Amino acid sequence: MMMNRIKRKIPQCVLLLFAIMTVLNGCGSVDQDKKNDSETVSAEQNGQKTYSDMEEENPETMKTEETKTEEQGTEDSETKEDGGAQEEENTGDDEGEINAKQQEIPDWKSAYLEFLTGDGEIENCAGEMVKINELTNFQIAYVDDDEIPELFYEEPLGPGLLGFRDGEVINLSAFGRNEVWYQEKTGKLVTYFEYIAGSSYLWEACLTDGELKQLVSASADVPEEGRHQWIWNDEEISQEKYELRRDEILGQMTHCFGNGMSFDEICKELGKDMAESNVTQEAGNSLLKEVTWEDFNDGAGEPVLHFSFNNGTVIDKKLQYLGIVQNVQYMDITGDGVDEIVVDTDMINTVRDDFTILDFFRIEGDTVEDISPFHDIPELKDTAWCMEISQEPFNDCTIVLDMESYGKMAGVSYIDCMMKIGFDGSGWKVISKQERPEG
Repeated sequence: MMMNRIKRKIPQCVLLLFAIMTVLNGCGSVDQDKKNDSETVSAEQNGQKTYSDMEEENPETMKTEETKTEEQGTEDSETKEDGGAQEEENTGDDEGEINAKQQEIPDWKSAYLEFLTGDGEIENCAGEMVKINELTNFQIAYVDDDEIPELFYEEPLGPGLLGFRDGEVINLSAFGRNEVWYQEKTGKLVTYFEYIAGSSYLWEACLTDGELKQLVSASADVPEEGRHQWIWNDEEISQEKYELRRDEILGQMTHCFGNGMSFDEICKELGKDMAESNVTQEAGNSLLKEVTWEDFNDGAGEPVLHFSFNNGTVIDKKLQYLGIVQNVQYMDITGDGVDEIVVDTDMINTVRDDFTILDFFRIEGDTVEDISPFHDIPELKDTAWCMEISQEPFNDCTIVLDMESYGKMAGVSYIDCMMKIGFDGSGWKVISKQERPEG
């Protein structure tokens, strides 16, 4: 075991006493002289040689021995001092190694922050790479049972989850357009999605050792033959069992990922104030400071967007349908290398839970132009269309949308028309259209 040498300061009173004794010994006393003489006579009588006798017989040898003794003492002293210094030096090295190890311990906040504000990318459910710093909805979540949280994000195709393992940020999963619940500190996570006419999909997993491992895959659907089926882990079960198991799993969840923090808010939560860093998003030929809004949750009815510029200009744009704004992101849809604004709104309706409408705005200087599809395709204007960004490219289109309109008969919703449209640089155009047969 390596020990530190401890140096103690000698008290002044002890030094004073030592000095007095040294003086007395140096001067000698009468009794002490007599005692020394007596000891010398006794030694001579016994035939023993005293130090004085030995010095007189061989003075050179005695001096040599004295020199060796002094040199040996000096070497011993130096060795002890060198050893002590080495111990102190080694101890310092050990402490340095400990400090270095402590500094090597990963900091999850710094790692997440570096991933968000750098060139971090995530792969969405369609296999496309998306820049994380272009997203606008984040939430810190303690999914598993350790002390390092996970980080939910939302991209155009739906939510996903980041984790921190082995000193780096990893994309645990992208969930597509499904709602995500989790049971805090247990690792359990569920995605659930309801379609029209009673169809639904459920997926449960457990976050273990930095990996989401599937527990349940279940669905309720109407296949092509028209018979409703309820499937649970590849086994067909009754509707009653399906709903009972589904409700039991969903009932265990404690949190749901929804409207979380903006990009600036999550960065501030992780330790970096983006407003103080003067970080702005460039759109068009000007610096657009921010886009805020009021929607159904704020009692505003149809959402109203507020485009705020650095020069103090604020432009308001009212959307067409009653709804709740889910996401605002920057995307180059015209192909000119300059980002447009894409607004994702969940329309309030009675036909499906996730009725998404996308609105598009071009920024030029401090002006805002609405370039949403219904301006170029008149038949879209008077009907609400559920929209989704397609992963299938078409010719020279920079963006393609899959769209559906709905009808309702006897309280049952149905798809009335399906359309695929694209933006080819000059504007929006219809690529394909399929209407529901009459009758």
